[in-house]
This record gives sequence, C-alpha cells and structure tokens, in this order.
Amino acid sequence: VHVVMSDLAGNLSEPYVILDPNSLEIYTELPNATFGEVLPICEGEEAEISILLSGRAPWSFDVNDGLTTTSFSDISSSNYRMTIAPEQNTSYQISLVKDVNGVENTHTADALVTVIENPEVEILNLATGYNVEADPVELEANVPGGIFTGPGVVSATGYFYPALADTIDSPHQITYTYENSNGCLSETSKLVYVLGSQGAVLIPDNTVCSGDIPFTASVL
Repeated sequence: VHVVMSDLAGNLSEPYVILDPNSLEIYTELPNATFGEVLPICEGEEAEISILLSGRAPWSFDVNDGLTTTSFSDISSSNYRMTIAPEQNTSYQISLVKDVNGVENTHTADALVTVIENPEVEILNLATGYNVEADPVELEANVPGGIFTGPGVVSATGYFYPALADTIDSPHQITYTYENSNGCLSETSKLVYVLGSQGAVLIPDNTVCSGDIPFTASVL
C-alpha cells in the first residue's frame, strides 16, 4: 500500500511507501441498507418490515415515506425491524445510511407497501326487535360470504332464531365477519331485542348517523 497526494491543480507527490502506525480504515464498500421481503398489509393494520444493514456497526439511517423522514440511530442489529401502519399504498425509501465512522451512503433502497382495502360490511335485514315466538330470520349482508355470530344465530345456516336467543340478556349483539381473499377482515355488529308477547321497543328515530350522540331506547 502506498499513498500519493495531489493538490487542486492535479500535481502529484512522490508516493509514500512507509506509513507510521495509525488507525486508518480502508473502505472497499460503503455502508448499505436494504429492505427485506415486503408483503401486502390489510387496511388499518400494522406490519413490520426488515431493514438489512451491512458495514461497520452501529448504524444510523433515514427512512422517507414521501411526506416525512424518520431518523434511526445507534442501531447495532444488522436486521432491524421497523413497524409501519400506512393508510394507503406507500413507497418507502432509505435516503441515507451512516456507519460508526460517519461514512455515508445515500438512496440505497426503495420498497412499495401495498395496503389492501377492507370492504365496509353491513347487516341488511335484521330488525330492531322480534317477538320471542317469531319465525327464524335468514340474515343478509351487503357483502355476502361472511359469517354471522351471536345469541340465537346458527352460523352454519346464517339464521337468527328469536326463541333460541330468548328474552334473557336482551338486547343481543349480532356480529357479521367477512374475510376477503387476502385474509383481511371486515366486521360489523347490530343490537336486536327479543321481547315477550306484549313487548315493544321505542326508539326516537329509525335512522342515526355514525358518530351521533347516544340516545335512549325504551323497552316496554
């Protein structure tokens, strides 16, 4: 190994072939950061992605999601797990990585995280209340193919039986769960009263909006 110095004009010195003992490190490769396997995630869920680091630990690196840059420092593991929760398809970029000596490398990796939308599900034909002696009801949802559960529900057939639910602990919560082909879950629920032969339910309004203030339902 020898060292040749140059000035701004490009003039070269004679080579130095004898170097005094020192702590100089010779880099053959810059520090690097890449993403591990990136899988799609379901809407509303968190996920972990791996950032694979190489070079001289500990590292520091910056991750940009197109809007903000998040900095990580003093990372000693070469396989760092980062938690993400994007609301839509998002491209992540490792814009900078530095090693223990402050040696930098820029724009080392990109990764696209795909967010799979969950359909909004709704129970369509479950009334607010039923007489305990009423006929069974075949439950329906706006997105078919899910499972109904709850007191009085036979999940295998999707029927609600007022007599099976009974008046005890009424109102009952009936839940509909739908899983799409990607394994993402959508869920909704609805309360139903089961009443005796003289029962009635009084509700101030037949239609309410999500987020409205609570209201009182009277059972007579």
